[in-house]
Amino acid sequence: MTGGQLRRRYGRVFDQIDIDGDGIIFRGDFEQMARSLAHTFDLPASSPKAHAILDHYRRTWAVLCEDLGIEETGQIGRDDFEAAMTSLAAQDSFLQHAREVAAAEFALADQDDDGQLAQDEFVRLIEAFGPSREEARASFSHLDRDDDGQIGREEYVVAWREYISSEDENAPGSWLFGSPG
Repeated sequence: MTGGQLRRRYGRVFDQIDIDGDGIIFRGDFEQMARSLAHTFDLPASSPKAHAILDHYRRTWAVLCEDLGIEETGQIGRDDFEAAMTSLAAQDSFLQHAREVAAAEFALADQDDDGQLAQDEFVRLIEAFGPSREEARASFSHLDRDDDGQIGREEYVVAWREYISSEDENAPGSWLFGSPG
């Protein structure tokens, strides 16, 4: 995989965050995404899981702003986002943060708190980011590494790590939001 293909993944994430499609993201987009995810799973804003995802998404915004040397009240365009992600994905501290964010997303979707996402839970989560139901189902089949019909927490966390940092286009995580092509 070339760096350009990895940057395309970052562009896909940017598009998911850029809710109004204006080519600019700001803190409010991250907060809205967190609220939307909680709403997808019928969680009130006051729930611990909703609070956790909101806190993690706010921290992600802060990390991006810090990397770019801008104030948290600023905004980020696609090219700057992709540049920041390229820089951050090479840093162990950011990969640890991404792991925590992925774990919070997983917890939000794990409605019965059994440490596993059934296909319907996983599909709802991925659809909330924008991919179609068909893309989410394809993603599920690639990420279910042990073929047990569920996505475990570690499978999901590893998929996110691969999505943002692996140049291996055959890695299961490259399918996180559907076909990597």
